[in-house]
Amino acid sequence: MGLDRRTFLQGLGLGLLTWGGQWMVSPKAKAFPLGNAYAQGLATPTGRKLALLVGIDQYPYKSPLQGCGTDVALQRELLVHRFGFQRGDIVSLLNQEATRENIESAFSEHLIQQAKEGDRVVFHFSGYGSQVRLPGTTEEGELLVRSLVPADGVIATKGEPAVNDLLEETLILLARSLSTRHVTLVLDTSYASNGPELRGNLRSRSSPSEPAKRPSPEELAFQEQLRLLRSAGRSATPLNWGKSSFPGFILTAAAHDQPALESQWNGFSAGLFTYALTQYLWESTPPSTLYISLTRATETLRPLTTQQPQGIGTFSGNPPLVYDLPLQPTFGAEGAIIAIDEEQNMVQLTLGGLPAGVLDVCGNSRFWVVEGEITPETPQVQIRSRNGLKAKAKGVDSPATALKVGQWVQEAIRVLPRHIGLVVALDNALQRIERVDATSAFANIKVVSSVVTAGEQRADCLFGKAKSPHPVTVAMTDLQPLDRPPTKGYELFSVGNLPIPNTLGMADEAVRSAVNRLIPHLKTLLAGKLWGLMVNEGSSRLGVTVRFQLLQPQPMTLLERSTGRYLGGVMSQNAPNLADRTSTLVTLPVGGKLECQLVNQGDRKLYVLLVGLDPLGNPLVLYTPALSSLSDPNYNAIESNSLQIEAGQTLTLPRTPSNLNWFITGSTGVVELFTLFSTEPFSETLTLLTSLANKGEGDRFVELPNPQEVAQAILQDIHNASAVSPDILSSPTDFYALNVETWAGLHFVLQVV
Repeated sequence: MGLDRRTFLQGLGLGLLTWGGQWMVSPKAKAFPLGNAYAQGLATPTGRKLALLVGIDQYPYKSPLQGCGTDVALQRELLVHRFGFQRGDIVSLLNQEATRENIESAFSEHLIQQAKEGDRVVFHFSGYGSQVRLPGTTEEGELLVRSLVPADGVIATKGEPAVNDLLEETLILLARSLSTRHVTLVLDTSYASNGPELRGNLRSRSSPSEPAKRPSPEELAFQEQLRLLRSAGRSATPLNWGKSSFPGFILTAAAHDQPALESQWNGFSAGLFTYALTQYLWESTPPSTLYISLTRATETLRPLTTQQPQGIGTFSGNPPLVYDLPLQPTFGAEGAIIAIDEEQNMVQLTLGGLPAGVLDVCGNSRFWVVEGEITPETPQVQIRSRNGLKAKAKGVDSPATALKVGQWVQEAIRVLPRHIGLVVALDNALQRIERVDATSAFANIKVVSSVVTAGEQRADCLFGKAKSPHPVTVAMTDLQPLDRPPTKGYELFSVGNLPIPNTLGMADEAVRSAVNRLIPHLKTLLAGKLWGLMVNEGSSRLGVTVRFQLLQPQPMTLLERSTGRYLGGVMSQNAPNLADRTSTLVTLPVGGKLECQLVNQGDRKLYVLLVGLDPLGNPLVLYTPALSSLSDPNYNAIESNSLQIEAGQTLTLPRTPSNLNWFITGSTGVVELFTLFSTEPFSETLTLLTSLANKGEGDRFVELPNPQEVAQAILQDIHNASAVSPDILSSPTDFYALNVETWAGLHFVLQVV
């Protein structure tokens, strides 16, 4: 930015003079009616929308990051296509452009000098975060403050080394200098230093360097100028985000003592938080408040890592919407057309609305090109190739040249390969001979498709040695440590380095023995991966709602979730009477009495399966004994053993009141539950489940002995129900084709406490 510092500060001063007062709000969020919040958002004049997006992967003196540029692209396309930003009102600074002075100058020129009262402002930063020592700022001595590391974050000095970081205090002062209170800071970075660069197979965005001895003199001088311009008489003590009267919200990827992580997928890398948040907002249908969106991001992250997104800010009355804006359009999408190649008769899509796991393997899936309601004349496009978040697609029954840039695309047919396996990463702490033996052993296991070195490629799990003392069961389930001495045996971890329960072996175990011992756990992990590929809450056209009701000790609705694109109309995605919200998971008490209501809002019968993972990592399926008798001449084994809901009806589980604690086992920890609906019976799946016939009376979750085979059978059942013409598949025997009009998959991540 070609702006000298004096002109910059003069312009900033003019901006400060127009900023009237501070936004003082209640310190506690209250229960809220979501419909009112959304209506209020629609009624609010939005004015202009401005954004400054910063992404830095290339650090000359530090290990490079890989997903920060992708984060900027994710935010930019989301802001344009779902929040109505004009591309010309979004400034992006990438890599070497993102120096400290350029970031601060761009904040002034693009945001402070242009934003007026009522405008919406978004600032996004993806890159390294760090800490800097401020000597003599407290009675106890120096103070550690948080900072964002720009591209020129390290400067040479004759004395003690200094850093050129953008201090947290400076960012807050800049944001408080805006003429509008509608400001959101999104920070996909973290500050806890000296930790390992890799957390499992994920890369940390905390600076690997020690906290700097002091900030740059130029940054301190600039910060002081900001204080003087405000003439507020504030002390030099850095602001506390949780207590300051910040005029908006700060969304952070993790708690301040946690690392923010980025992940690799097939063809791209991105911040876990940025991808989870933007993906949910692409598919979301109103209303969706800030804290609900953060909770949904947490649900995506929690099976991988304990990283906890935070929403910092206070409000009174109705809860805030994300970016203080309603979503546009009111229907969700998986992406949009961003270019048209007339020569090849192809369109280019951005597909940030697809879940990352689905995007990884989506093959030649089909999408509707929509501007409103789906009709028989609504055009479709089919993917022909993909590079990262972008895909090239060909028009189906109509030329691509008849389409327009900016049109939204919604998933119509999800195409998945039949042969999906696990990718196992090997911990870098393993010795070379251990890695050789592990690679050889995993090569003989059918459910494992490849073995990679941690940090080099995407993976589904990590194989390594336990740390001592062993944190596995305590961290995941809140149980007491196992009654045995600490061991450094082999075990499996999530890609975010969370130990997978019950996979730890003894210290003297050979690598090959450990790998063979872990085969049942690998099959369970593959089942979980396949179940995840069946989740389509955002794109399904079946009208279903799943509601969890806590009956004891205190009656309340814990959670309600619906599909968003039911052909009969837009449906609410969240319960309207939830209590105070944060960004944490919904919790269930051990021993509580719980029921689940499954609602079929459609006009045809639906069949249901419930599968999942308990806090100890065991695969579960809902056992539902047949309601018909074998002596009945009309008895049909598949139909009678199917859990089904008639059109317009509600099924309450468990059907036997004495089993009201059917879902909450005696263990605490994280539970994953997949609720799958289909227009046809799950025939092949139920055939596999015949071995569960003697599991007792009443609806109950039981351990699944063959999770991998069951997951594949569910995919085959949905494929059969979809009855998609085989001519859309390049090789019909190698792919499943799942029609969003015939199935719905909802995923829940809950904390049992």
